Amino acid sequence: MGYGNESIDKNCNLYRFVYFNNLLETSAFLNANISKNLFRINDLRSDLSREKGNKNNLPIDISITSQIYKTDSNTFNSQRLSKNEVNELTGKIGIDLWNELSRRRVSNYKQSVISHDISSLKSSNDAEVIISLIELSKTKSLIKLLEIRESLLNKKVEYFSLRKELGENVSQQLLETRKSRVENLNKISSANVKVSNLISKLEISYADYDEILPLPIYLNVKKNYQCSAQLNSFNKAKKSLDLLNVELTNKTLDFSPKINAFIKETENKNNIGYFDNEIKYGVEISIPLFEGGRKIRQRQNILERIENKEYEVKKLQNESVRINKQRTEIEYVLSNSLEIISNTLMEKKSLLIELSERMQLGQSLFVEVSDASLEENLLEESGLNIVAQFLIGWVNYLEQIGQVNSHDFKL
Repeated sequence: MGYGNESIDKNCNLYRFVYFNNLLETSAFLNANISKNLFRINDLRSDLSREKGNKNNLPIDISITSQIYKTDSNTFNSQRLSKNEVNELTGKIGIDLWNELSRRRVSNYKQSVISHDISSLKSSNDAEVIISLIELSKTKSLIKLLEIRESLLNKKVEYFSLRKELGENVSQQLLETRKSRVENLNKISSANVKVSNLISKLEISYADYDEILPLPIYLNVKKNYQCSAQLNSFNKAKKSLDLLNVELTNKTLDFSPKINAFIKETENKNNIGYFDNEIKYGVEISIPLFEGGRKIRQRQNILERIENKEYEVKKLQNESVRINKQRTEIEYVLSNSLEIISNTLMEKKSLLIELSERMQLGQSLFVEVSDASLEENLLEESGLNIVAQFLIGWVNYLEQIGQVNSHDFKL
């Protein structure tokens, strides 16, 4: 189920990463609620219902005209003045089939544009929910890393404090470690505030938050992942262009002849007792000649809008190509960065194993082990940031092409 993008690649979906399968099954996702677009969506739904109701109109105009008037005239064979009283009753039935069909086409295209707008707003809401959940997942992992870092820094502060008490010149190292510890404590505090704000934004409970798995520090990424689609804004512009073209056709029909069937009954009575009753029926054709140029200007305005929209469609088509290329380039760089971090982490773990073995043999390597552990911790944080950047970038891209589809999981 998509958002109106008719040329969607099957690879362009959230299922690309197993992480989303797990995330979107949590109660945090099911209970999340960001309704900033709710009022706009409801307004558009009302517009859609109203537009659908317009299709029930019949292409028939029925009118009745009654006229009563008096005339003074001379009869043909007499010089006497004749006063006439005339009653006219006219009924007309106009069947404007071609205009009605054109109007219904306009209505259908309007419905298509409105439906696209509704889906786009839902997509934006879903994307914001998922991105907020990724941020929660990332922050949960970050807090764990920062707590480990706090323990490492605390032990390092104790170590340098003890050495200072023993008279060693380690004041600079102690000062720098304490400074790093304060910065880390500030990060922990900021992370907890961020969790609270995100929980409030999503309107979920802390029990829902507890269900969210921590974000992994590594992501198995397929380079040059094939996904090619037009931007959602391109599809919206194309639908708007189609609407303008049918509106132009509809406006052109304003200049076509109008046909009415009529029946007219005339009752003519004069003051000398002469009575005449006449019934006429037939077809009436009216040809519009001039209405002050209003319809001509309206048609010209539509032509200008079509020209502008065609330029916009072409521009957005080129933008779609650029965005697709940019996405693959960014993903390539991020996946390479993750590989470098992963390889470096393996080297750090090997170093830590070696240092631990040397410490067991009696060597004093506390600072080296602490520094290596802190470097490992910082590398894990870097990996965490890149994974979050990768996943959020993917959701943003899917939103741009109208393929977030997260609401499917709530069915």
